[in-house]
Amino acid sequence: MSILPLTGEFATDTRPPRSTSPRKLWAQDPSGPEANNGTRIDATFINDFLGLLRALISSAGTEAQDGDDTALYSAILAIANARAAAALDAATDLINALNVASKVDKAGDEMSGPLILSGDGTDPLHPVSKRQLDAATHRLDGKESCRSRTTGNVDLSSGLASGTVHDGVTAIAGDRVLVAAQTAAAENGIYIVPVTGAASRAVDMDDWSEVPGAFVAVEEGTTYADTTWLCTSNRGGTLGASSVAWIQATSPAAGVASFAGRNGSVTPANDDYAATMLQAIAANSILGNNTGAAARPIVLTAAQVKALLAIAASDVSGLGTAATVNTGTSANQIPKLDGSGRLPAVDGSQLTNLNAGGLVLLNSGVVSSAAALDIVLSSYSGYRGYKFVLSGIQPATDDVSLMARFSTDGGATFDAGASNYAYAGSSIHVSGTNDTFSSTGDTKIFLNRDSGDNRWGNDAQYAGALIIELLNPSATGFYSHIFFSGWHFSTGALHRFDTGGGYRAASQDTDAIRFLFSSGNIAAMKWAIYGYK
Repeated sequence: MSILPLTGEFATDTRPPRSTSPRKLWAQDPSGPEANNGTRIDATFINDFLGLLRALISSAGTEAQDGDDTALYSAILAIANARAAAALDAATDLINALNVASKVDKAGDEMSGPLILSGDGTDPLHPVSKRQLDAATHRLDGKESCRSRTTGNVDLSSGLASGTVHDGVTAIAGDRVLVAAQTAAAENGIYIVPVTGAASRAVDMDDWSEVPGAFVAVEEGTTYADTTWLCTSNRGGTLGASSVAWIQATSPAAGVASFAGRNGSVTPANDDYAATMLQAIAANSILGNNTGAAARPIVLTAAQVKALLAIAASDVSGLGTAATVNTGTSANQIPKLDGSGRLPAVDGSQLTNLNAGGLVLLNSGVVSSAAALDIVLSSYSGYRGYKFVLSGIQPATDDVSLMARFSTDGGATFDAGASNYAYAGSSIHVSGTNDTFSSTGDTKIFLNRDSGDNRWGNDAQYAGALIIELLNPSATGFYSHIFFSGWHFSTGALHRFDTGGGYRAASQDTDAIRFLFSSGNIAAMKWAIYGYK
């Protein structure tokens, strides 16, 4: 067996070896058949080489001793032992440094198993972990799943120890528990269950930089099994002093199918948010939020809806709160129905926003045993005309006629001059007989023919009715006209239909009207006045 000289003392051949295995040591025989290829040097080869070297040294020493050259033998043996010891130390150091069987070549290598990092990358040139890659892909800071979640405040000094129960799950030392319901919200987070004593925060959430956007799945529990939770706390806080808030996230992110959990994957429904919305609509629920800021809508409870209505009511000036609505007929009040389901009575001045052409009830009343019915129009200004509806008319005495007079001083006096009024009309009997009546100058306007059996009878069962219209009463450049139609029973128990018109023979602002009988009182009458806008 020949010894292959090394290129330098145990040096590394710089030429590419024939083998594709990187990071190896090579020796070279320039003149041998393996020139330019080299031979791999490993621990076995070095041990074999050192054994051969010792054998040669021993042989050389024996030959020198046989030649009775003791001095030469001693010199060779000393040199050989020194060289062998140096070679052994160098080989040992080289093997230990390279660890040929386990180290990865920095120029590239193949691995039969996974590369396990000591932690997440922190420098721009560091490799990233799968956890960091998942978080970047999902836009969330995904955490290893928790076995359970707390349902209320717990004493962290002993309340999370092994054997304690949270949401129906008995804690075991080493479990991860999501603490999300502490009275002091700064204590919330992910904790590791101890055998006894105080629980410590999980290493992946023991610094505030790991808090914002944290996302974690809960595996087990009576209430929170297979749920996912998102931390909504923002950057800039201090762990242990700043609140750590969690909300249940029904869908972690678009396109995320599952999250790796310690006991398997936790898979949320892909379209659970859309399903929730459809279920809410089907159940006649209301979707919204009452946070006062933009947020994902939720199905509002009845209490939340009432709270929002109370806020809306309080924001309307003058209306009061939802519990004490300001009702009435004055400014900034809401009309309220009375016990009979009717709106309260209002006067014409309160009805100023109706469309033009509308007919508005301004007032109504009842007359009993009165000499006349006087209606003052100045109380209802702003109308183009008025309609008076008289019903249940019954005179106190028999054989009388119904009349009308105008006023220009608000009803203090009524015009009754000999030729103040003119009128014309007809009184038609049910048999077809038509009796006309008229005058070009009179002290009043007759609303029926003042003659014979055309006059009114006072039988209660024969009470009559009449509609009178007064148009443009305040137009001082024109005469004030009225038009009337109605029916009554005469003294001969004859049913008559009366129609006609009349005017005040002077240009004036008529601001009141009087209805009266030619003799005696009005025994009974119902009346109402309407305004034309």
